[in-house]
Amino acid sequence: MKLGNNGNKNRQDFVFDRLGFDLLGIEAKKRLSRSKFIIFFFAVPFLGIAIILWFLKLFKVVAWWTPWPFILIAIGSLIYNHFNLRRS
Repeated sequence: MKLGNNGNKNRQDFVFDRLGFDLLGIEAKKRLSRSKFIIFFFAVPFLGIAIILWFLKLFKVVAWWTPWPFILIAIGSLIYNHFNLRRS
């Protein structure tokens, strides 16, 4: 939106701040939704696959190393998400 002068711009910023639409809040919400995306599309499915493979490993259906790549990917994405949230 193009504003006429700085006075109007300051007034507009004040209105946005009062309504809770400040830019930092919007950025934090975007970052939070992105980190939720990382959890639900990387960590949770890989952790679920790892748990299933872990039970199959207990019954010696799969090799001992099979669950570990899935566990490492899930843990890695959770660590990435943790530091990504702390930065915001």
